[in-house]
Amino acid sequence: MTYGTLQNQEVRLCPECGAPIAGRPDKKFCSNRCRNIFWNRRFRPMKEVRMKLTTALFHNYSILGTLIDKGQTSIKLSDIEAMGFDSNAVTGCYSNRQSGGDFGCYDIRYVQTATKIFSIHKTKSSPAPDETEDDMWSGILD
Repeated sequence: MTYGTLQNQEVRLCPECGAPIAGRPDKKFCSNRCRNIFWNRRFRPMKEVRMKLTTALFHNYSILGTLIDKGQTSIKLSDIEAMGFDSNAVTGCYSNRQSGGDFGCYDIRYVQTATKIFSIHKTKSSPAPDETEDDMWSGILD
């Protein structure tokens, strides 16, 4: 049995560095390094947007949490924005016809009008301490 080389095969080049690619016919990059650099650069803009939003949400949550810890349930919008609050970074938007926008930042909810944020409170995210696990599962498992 003799093995020969294909004479009319075109040379494929790496899209990252331009080096010739050897190996499988469906191989697209010359090395793992070039493949990683290519895909990391391609998704960098989306990652930066995600990181900015995550940072803004974390900052909003810490500001709202500090207000709750102090027992403060309302604040002027200009005052909270001076603290670095970004009213565009929310994790939930709920309809509230009476008072304005009802928003959420993870487990903290608040109502925002054009000049004020009020009704800042944490939502019930876990069972009450006096509720046992058996009480939680009784309706489901019966």
